[in-house]
Amino acid sequence: MIAIDTNVFIYVLNGHERFGPLSAKLLKNKESKTASKLVYAEVLASPKLEDEILRSKALLFLDELNIKWQELNNNVLIESANLRRRQSKLKLIDALHIASAIIVHAETFFTNDQDLLSLNISGLKIKSL
Repeated sequence: MIAIDTNVFIYVLNGHERFGPLSAKLLKNKESKTASKLVYAEVLASPKLEDEILRSKALLFLDELNIKWQELNNNVLIESANLRRRQSKLKLIDALHIASAIIVHAETFFTNDQDLLSLNISGLKIKSL
């Protein structure tokens, strides 16, 4: 199973010239995929989605993806706290995304966040697009 960070979804929705096609390909990949429900909050907060119609389209896009959405629960919260204790520079939102991936036993976490690419998390490969 692969886990996906928010920036992948944003690249597709914003039609990013370089990373949009790569992100779309990843989302269409037949491999099982997971992402934290935090993606919804981060995507829908985008200034580019102030228009209600665009926001509705983005929400529909997320809802129709074949992804196992990981809820924020006590296990994710505790794992994120453990991660932050071991990785002091890890931001809370990033720790929650990574913890969500760990909880469902994802093998790989895809992100373009340069700060995350340098992390060494046991049992989870962190890769860029």
